Amino acid sequence: MPELTPGALVLVLAGLVIAGFVAGVLNSVVGSGSLVTFPALIAIGVPPLPATLTSSVGLTLSNFSGPWGYRAMLAAQGRRLLMLLPVAGAGGLTGSLLLTALPSTVFATLAPLLILLAVVLVVVQPLLQRAISARRSTTEAVPPLPGPVPRGVMIALMFLASVYGGYFVAAQGVFMFGILGAFIGGDLRYVNALKNALASLINLLSATVYVITSFDRIVWPFVAAVAAGAGIGGLLGVRIARRVPGAALRWLIVAIGVAGLLALLLRPSA
Repeated sequence: MPELTPGALVLVLAGLVIAGFVAGVLNSVVGSGSLVTFPALIAIGVPPLPATLTSSVGLTLSNFSGPWGYRAMLAAQGRRLLMLLPVAGAGGLTGSLLLTALPSTVFATLAPLLILLAVVLVVVQPLLQRAISARRSTTEAVPPLPGPVPRGVMIALMFLASVYGGYFVAAQGVFMFGILGAFIGGDLRYVNALKNALASLINLLSATVYVITSFDRIVWPFVAAVAAGAGIGGLLGVRIARRVPGAALRWLIVAIGVAGLLALLLRPSA
């Protein structure tokens, strides 16, 4: 934890509550809320690895507002969910163990590239959604699963996306949406519901691994501040989304992500 005077600490905690609130709103609407909290932690002097651990643990509970809101759609595609939950769980555990087992310098080196990738994915997400929607070959909301070979390819790709999610949370949902939309199709609202459920499992398992293996590297006062804001933001996210265009939220993520990238690149230790 950075050395702060009592007054500065109060201001930092208040700022993290606000960052957590924005991230909670984003997670419940378009995802990628960690592109808010991770740069915020970097900006106040938390090193990259502790920053991503702290951000991920602080945002864990806010990731479940989406699946709860989609519970009826998830119930309609139980076979998909049962098939992909173990894949997401295994990938998420693999990614989180890699994050905590490898030297912190590895993540510090990769973090700018990962943020850049996440920002690009957020930018192209609308194009991806339109492309998938245009090539749907069925009008069924929940079409049958693909044959054995394409199903195997889908599972392999979902595992890799889950490893990414366990290692670096931001924009994992965009990867998953693209894979699921391309291979199983159907109503994209159902695809989004499935993606949210799988991403929430990855986030929960990853946070558990982080706490068990890296308890002393997590900045717990900052976790509490992020979690407080994210909890409120997650609950209010749907209402806020009705009043704010999705494009505005998406470009907010991009702007914060770019700021976070600059903060990483300009760190004295870089």
